[in-house]
Amino acid sequence: GTPEAATYEELKAQKTALQAIVDLFKEKPKKAVKQAIASGLCGETTEEIAHWLRDTPGLVKTAIGEYLGGHTDEEIEVMHKFQDGMNYHNIVFDEAIRLFLSSFRLPGEAQKIDRLMEKFAARYCDCNPEGPLSFPSADTAYVLAFATIMLNTDAHSSQIKNKMSKESFVKMNKGDGDTPGASEEMCSGIYDRITTNEIKTKDDDKLEAALANQAGRAKEQSTNFLNVLNIKNLFTGSDSSAETLEASRMLSMRI
Repeated sequence: GTPEAATYEELKAQKTALQAIVDLFKEKPKKAVKQAIASGLCGETTEEIAHWLRDTPGLVKTAIGEYLGGHTDEEIEVMHKFQDGMNYHNIVFDEAIRLFLSSFRLPGEAQKIDRLMEKFAARYCDCNPEGPLSFPSADTAYVLAFATIMLNTDAHSSQIKNKMSKESFVKMNKGDGDTPGASEEMCSGIYDRITTNEIKTKDDDKLEAALANQAGRAKEQSTNFLNVLNIKNLFTGSDSSAETLEASRMLSMRI
């Protein structure tokens, strides 16, 4: 056969191999990444794996989130490299959250979400070290990120009747004399944009309904409903009291 025919056959075989790996990735993302490396379709470094996760068409976003939420040193480093590839410079905070959540779906486990959100907050602060989009600390950005997602649910769920007011949202997040928070102007802008333009965090209507239901219950149980934020229920619609307590404890420590 001709060199052209050989190249065509090689490309066809490579495409078939990649499709098999993409299919495997839906159920077993770690195994799929190992196969991609073994097949020469993905490099071995954490940076190359991060690029592969971000740039390979057809990868299921839920599975990307599961991989990025992994707890091994390598998986955490891949997650950091993945997020370091995001540029949030001069992008308002809630738009950065939209961008962040468009590249994968948050996993259901509280500790995984915590690591991802913590890195998002740090990356946003690195991209905006000064000026009106800067934060007093990455912890402030971390808490506001959760508050923004909760506001999104509060504002757009038909199951939540008593909507959070702008005054309450600003007051909750701007901090006080002892604890610096986000600026009033930033909080006000986030409130206006989120209440008029919903962040879509899920593709599944049933999960959206469960998410909204949980946010409503959390809000009714506490005046500062971030203190009882059920991270697992918020994103997966499932229930686990031990993880609920752990999620709430981790966030409460930040507030």
